Amino acid sequence: AGDVLMMGTDGNVDPSNSDVEPALGVALTDAATGATVNCISGSGVIVRVKQRTNINAAGMLCMIGTGNPGEIIAHTGTAAATKFPICQTLEAVNSTEALVKVILF
Repeated sequence: AGDVLMMGTDGNVDPSNSDVEPALGVALTDAATGATVNCISGSGVIVRVKQRTNINAAGMLCMIGTGNPGEIIAHTGTAAATKFPICQTLEAVNSTEALVKVILF
């Protein structure tokens, strides 16, 4: 749960492994390969997502790319974080690989 999802080229929903494609939504449940997963999408939706770095409140986040599928990082405008912000944090998180509360764009 908490993985950012994208539509795969095979028509299946996958954890996002691209920082270019728009996010499809966020997984509400865990799912094994080939199993059904509940997904929520839309603007203004508040969910918890997997994140990779320490994050400040009110920061914008974007998909991380191929390194850690389904996770997000702070949108800094440099290096890997130059792509589309997909959400804004509603709380600060001072640990890596934790769930953070966000509002989706």
